[in-house]
Amino acid sequence: MTTATALPSDAPRPRLLCVDDDERLLRGLRRMLRKDYELTLSTSGQEALDLMATESFDLLLTDMRMPGISGAELCVAACKIAPNTPRVLLTGYADPESIALAWGSGGIFRAVDKPCSKEALLEVLSAAANSRD
Repeated sequence: MTTATALPSDAPRPRLLCVDDDERLLRGLRRMLRKDYELTLSTSGQEALDLMATESFDLLLTDMRMPGISGAELCVAACKIAPNTPRVLLTGYADPESIALAWGSGGIFRAVDKPCSKEALLEVLSAAANSRD
């Protein structure tokens, strides 16, 4: 198993946009990731797209199942707005068609089963951030 590479202490933290309609999950992500990432939290896909249209993010982490815009649809739209921003999809449950859409048109970096450990999530996000280099 690959170990996540820690950022140098003087390096700026990558900007991470976390999207989930469950505010409790977002609060948990904030507690889990705030030391390693500069976080912006969003409870809807449309709000996330609006943010991505006006701000630059190093990473996008999104839930798959959300009302309105699914995580797969968000990844497809985000790919057009910010093609160089790696997209990570959290999947508690997803139908194969949605996953195929996210992998194909959405260009996701990786899908992560939910729930996952802090270590596993940090490893995936670190790999995604390093893929930008």
